[in-house]
Amino acid sequence: MKDMVPDQVYSAAEVAEYLKCSPRLVYRMAASGKLPSFPLGRLRRFRGRDILRFVEGRMGGEMRGFTSVGADLSSPPAVRSDQLYTVEEVAKLLRVDVADVMANTKSGELPGFRVGMAWRYWGHDLLRLGHTKSSTAEPERAPDDTPNEG
Repeated sequence: MKDMVPDQVYSAAEVAEYLKCSPRLVYRMAASGKLPSFPLGRLRRFRGRDILRFVEGRMGGEMRGFTSVGADLSSPPAVRSDQLYTVEEVAKLLRVDVADVMANTKSGELPGFRVGMAWRYWGHDLLRLGHTKSSTAEPERAPDDTPNEG
């Protein structure tokens, strides 16, 4: 699923695909009232605008630049701004351990939000990290730029 259209109605399976979680978790969140839905016969349906509000509400607060992990996303391999990513996918993209991703998420340096017990990250936030990192990084010295000792 590429985009969540505000005026469209989605099934639990489609919402689960968008949030990268199980349909069972979508149903649990709907039953608990965390994820707005409406009945359609014996099924539950979800409005695109409600899903987008849910995701935006999970983002919360102001996002800070991500500078702790030495990743350069100025030309990421396959980051799409309109896609959600899991912790494992972010770790692979940033070429770091999952523990590093979680540490930076919990410190607030990596913007993410929770879906149930799992974290999700927007591609557009990951793309911003590359610009933040590349603009704040110190230039690397060439081997012949080292100061002479002696």
